[in-house]
Amino acid sequence: MRKTAAKERSRLNVALRGVSCTMASLDSRTSTRVLRHRRSRSYFKDGAWTSNLDEANNFPTVRQIAETCVRHHLREVDLVLRSAGFLEITIRLS
Repeated sequence: MRKTAAKERSRLNVALRGVSCTMASLDSRTSTRVLRHRRSRSYFKDGAWTSNLDEANNFPTVRQIAETCVRHHLREVDLVLRSAGFLEITIRLS
């Protein structure tokens, strides 16, 4: 039984490595990390909301995103990762 569990973890880790590599390739110089309100689809900008993606705060780190969400008591928001305008990944935060 122990060998089966180790084999299963090994199989799962292969898939996770592929995801990690893909996520790591989202270079902050060519991608944006913004917060978007789920219902209004507005983007976070300096304590308020804007409908213009270009005006939104672009967060360089996940830590800054977390701190902003806590500081401004943000609810119903998604982290939107957009790479070079052709790939968009949405992560539900709250």
